[in-house]
Amino acid sequence: MSNFSISFLSILNVEFDNVSFVGGSAIEEKFDVAIRDIRFEGPLNFVQVFQSYLKTIDKGLRFDISAAGAMLGYEVCLPDITGGAFNFVNWKLVMDLRLPFKAGIPMRINIGLNTPQEMGLVTGAIWGGRGCLIFGLEPKRGVVSILLIVEVGVVLYLNIGVAEGIVYIFAGIYIRKEYDKIELKGYLTCGGIEYSWFNYSFSYILYGFTRQWKLP
Repeated sequence: MSNFSISFLSILNVEFDNVSFVGGSAIEEKFDVAIRDIRFEGPLNFVQVFQSYLKTIDKGLRFDISAAGAMLGYEVCLPDITGGAFNFVNWKLVMDLRLPFKAGIPMRINIGLNTPQEMGLVTGAIWGGRGCLIFGLEPKRGVVSILLIVEVGVVLYLNIGVAEGIVYIFAGIYIRKEYDKIELKGYLTCGGIEYSWFNYSFSYILYGFTRQWKLP
């Protein structure tokens, strides 16, 4: 297919130059996509400030397909802001489109800032925090899910000459709403990130409590 566009929920419009998929039992599967432009519309017009980044979206586009469905996604890395009273590191705009193959399960688009596996970091002096926020939308129901994770605590920078990084201890809160169900968690987490040589990270989590309930 070539020269077409797709609008998602009147908030995201993607224009394609071409999309092709080749596969079979005797050849290697190959998916190729070239995006001409992408625009946020309606309540997400503010995202146009990132337009210059989005025009290179085809270079990092992710596509996964399985018996359950297909997923088309992308992450737009935002520039780090360092050197002032506060530092903003590892923030990104994330989005993905999920197309289930099973009848009765609707298409969904997820859009937000970062993911639970790779949260954005804010630091100021020895204090810091990290988090993510993701909205899930369906064509008929609109916003059906919200995920919010916020962690705050102490961050220490370490530089031992041959390597440098950070260690942290955070108190966190996890809130997830999925349709009419809500899940709430509170926990402590500690860990570290080494980013000068191996870009290695580790973390340990101790959950304090978990609560779940259903909206009327």
